[in-house]
Amino acid sequence: MPRAEMERRLGSGERYVDIADHFGVERWTVRRRALGFGLEARRSSPQGELPSADGLALVLKHADIPLTEIARAFGVRVKSLKAAARAHGLPTDVEGRAALGGRS
Repeated sequence: MPRAEMERRLGSGERYVDIADHFGVERWTVRRRALGFGLEARRSSPQGELPSADGLALVLKHADIPLTEIARAFGVRVKSLKAAARAHGLPTDVEGRAALGGRS
């Protein structure tokens, strides 16, 4: 992964594990690469609050907005956003989110 992309992803609040999951590699691989670039993931925990089930469905139906951006907008981690969606029976995959918006 190029330095610019790593910097963008870490700057947007993605964790090593989120980046690793996206690329199908171990988080240690991502961490080693980031540290090699002189970058490091932020360690502060987001303190936001997730919306209600209806509010979550409303934002998730916009499949063109990445989950990382939605999570950042609410001040939570992607993992928390996905867990809340699962709890409400809402999809987090692109196809399922598009279906929520009526664009299957």
